Amino acid sequence: MRTLLLLLASLLILVSTAHSADGWLQEESYDGVCVAVSQAASPSERYAASEFKKYWRMCTGHEPGDGPAPAGGSTVWIGREGVPAALLRQLDLDGLGPDGLHIKSVGTDLLIVGGQQRGTMYGVYEFFQRYMGVRWLAPDYTHVPSAPPSLPRLDFRYVPVFEWRTISYRAFLQNPWFAAVHRLNGQHPQIGEEMGGHIAYANGFGHTFHSFVSPDEYGESHPEYFSLVDGKRLVKQKGTQLCLTNPDVLDIVVEKTRGILRESMPARKIVSVTQMDTGFWCECADCKAIDDREDSHAGSVLWFVNRVAEAIEDEFPGAYIDTFAYTYTRKPPKHLRPRDNVIVRLCSIECDFSHPLADRQNRYNRAFQKDIKRWSKITKNLYIWDYTQNWYSHQQPQPNFHVLQPNVKFFADHGVKGLFEQSSPTSPHSDFEYLKGYILGRAVWDPEVDWRELFDEFIALYYREAGPYIHEYIKLITSKVLADEYYLAFNSKLEWMDYDTVVKADAIFQKAFAVAQDDVLRERLRSVYLPVQYAALVCIPNIELTDDAYILSRPPSQTFDEYWAMITDMGVTMLEDQPIKELRERLGGKTPPRYQRVTIEKIENEFYEVWVLPELNGSVVRFLDKRTGIDLFRGEEAILNSRWRWQDWEVMDPDDPEVEEGIEGVYDVVERAGGLLTVERALDNGLTVRRSMRLDPGVDALEVAFTITNQGERPVRPLIKPHPEFWLQGPYTPQIWIERDGVWQRQGLNYVGPSETGADRIEPEGMSRCAFHVPRKRLTLTIDFCPDQLDSVFYYFNLPNEQVNLELVPDLSPLAPGASRTVTATYSISRKSPGRL
Repeated sequence: MRTLLLLLASLLILVSTAHSADGWLQEESYDGVCVAVSQAASPSERYAASEFKKYWRMCTGHEPGDGPAPAGGSTVWIGREGVPAALLRQLDLDGLGPDGLHIKSVGTDLLIVGGQQRGTMYGVYEFFQRYMGVRWLAPDYTHVPSAPPSLPRLDFRYVPVFEWRTISYRAFLQNPWFAAVHRLNGQHPQIGEEMGGHIAYANGFGHTFHSFVSPDEYGESHPEYFSLVDGKRLVKQKGTQLCLTNPDVLDIVVEKTRGILRESMPARKIVSVTQMDTGFWCECADCKAIDDREDSHAGSVLWFVNRVAEAIEDEFPGAYIDTFAYTYTRKPPKHLRPRDNVIVRLCSIECDFSHPLADRQNRYNRAFQKDIKRWSKITKNLYIWDYTQNWYSHQQPQPNFHVLQPNVKFFADHGVKGLFEQSSPTSPHSDFEYLKGYILGRAVWDPEVDWRELFDEFIALYYREAGPYIHEYIKLITSKVLADEYYLAFNSKLEWMDYDTVVKADAIFQKAFAVAQDDVLRERLRSVYLPVQYAALVCIPNIELTDDAYILSRPPSQTFDEYWAMITDMGVTMLEDQPIKELRERLGGKTPPRYQRVTIEKIENEFYEVWVLPELNGSVVRFLDKRTGIDLFRGEEAILNSRWRWQDWEVMDPDDPEVEEGIEGVYDVVERAGGLLTVERALDNGLTVRRSMRLDPGVDALEVAFTITNQGERPVRPLIKPHPEFWLQGPYTPQIWIERDGVWQRQGLNYVGPSETGADRIEPEGMSRCAFHVPRKRLTLTIDFCPDQLDSVFYYFNLPNEQVNLELVPDLSPLAPGASRTVTATYSISRKSPGRL
């Protein structure tokens, strides 16, 4: 009997094939399609059947029937349950996993079968995308063309490259169905079981150290659980990581991890054990020994995470412990290897997003190439945290369209298994959120997809008659960044979009609005025009230099109040990670001036020339050695880029760290005589900052006196320092030297992230001079000072920014009312290395 049934099924296949010799199905047969799905199918497969019927109806105008088709019709089999065995044998189902799929026509029948969790459902979407031309462009717009006159014989099998795929654009987060049609299955879209569910973390998604061992809970009772830095345990939330070699810390994390997994398995099987976003790594003898041996701060982190993973693997054999390779832990360890149940999430935060990550000519990305190659060799489970939007302002133009898919392919080529594309998750109208989401959604599913085709397709379908102007605008801003060779960081501050570019961009959009034929298109244009309006408001100015001033001019724009009313009316709630009110605070609620004259105060002698801008935060923008022509600051560039200049800055409080910022506002000129200039700024906390700079005739040094006075009625801790950001004259690694007890000593550089940045704090006791030296330029800056006046000497260098800071940090103890504190120093430039001075 079984043999007879198989023979009859084979005959049916042969008959069906004969009736469709020219393809699978002709247009005149579209009304004879029926959809068959078993009651034993998975929830997502039953949902997939309803989706097939919906989109078939939308494409062809015909309502499919239910169950196997009668004679002369065509059956679309959804899922493997209930499919005749002879048909099922036509498919290659081995190795599909939960998300793989196989679409195949057999005679007049069509089989869409895949992994039962999501693969079959993905097969339905693949069919309509690949063969019917359906395009899911935005949550409010799906492009459904008329069905083709015929459908060919089909045979398409695919297993996704990435096992874990997530994009945090709000379009996906707020619309789980939209995430499902783009075949996302990772952390962020909360996709229900009827659509196959998603692979979510069992605890927080990142920066979780303190969720296990909190400074609030243990800081006072067990300070030894937290980072030892400069001989002191840091126990405040924002200032510390964990002491990863402390056995009690390991015990606490292991026990809490077990508790998390007992409550979450099997649905959520990944636990994040990841460093905090800010804070200092532990320098205790045991942690330091591991880091030194591994030549990376990833050493102590991976050592710790491996032990957590080992402790839970017997009880939870399907679980994973996830950790970061991020900033100071991005460099792979020399000897340690992640266990098989460890996920390493490598973060691309330092990269240049104007160039593909695979571009070996780009110096910013070469270090990342080195790191990912090494991690991919030692890690079984390599995931990526990548960046797609601007994280200084989501409304800011970020012309990275051309690198989105190439970067995804770069990750695939290096064996990456999971990919998170971090985007703007909640607030609307981030820069081209739907276009970028469309390219990324398609690319994380198929890294080989042609991004240019997707780009052109989206613009033509979504922006219709205004499409040519969108092309023109994107070409304008992309060409500007590339022509300027600008380092497009994940949080760039719009230093590249100048007056002329804004004016051109605005003119393009005016033409786009002029051709828009309905309100729907005008609203779409309004959303992507918002970044141009933002740029007009805050962009870098044109600069004209006169004998005694810089003349700054900005393009026409809305006032701040007009812009604020517009974005709040449009529903914008977030600037980046911070609420939109952060923009008001940044600009002080004021419109940046369209025209501004900034007076230059100059002092000079036969050796040096110094320019100070009292109205621009008291900045020093020129320190020129007349003998060599070397300028340690950069004049106009210093104004435009907010670096390569001297400002007074807040000092990070190690007990409660925040991002350090410059002191902003107008400095008063309180003394001007010959080669002496003194400027002063009164602060809101009662402190007054005074900086005197002197160039006397015949003296080969700039003399500086930095004074803080407490004009208030209570003691104040004076967290303020001189903050000169010197120009390295190129991307050259500096040498840091100190003179202690009359002997010059070259310091080993302390790298704090990938190999292009470094920083350290040096105790001033016994010192009298410090210096940085750039051998490639035969440049040395020497600073003479009194160590008794200092808390520390601090250096920082950033090669992508071509910058080195050498800072004299004053005594930071509280300053009594009426009291003052002064740091005096002399700065001199030489061609000699410090050892020859």
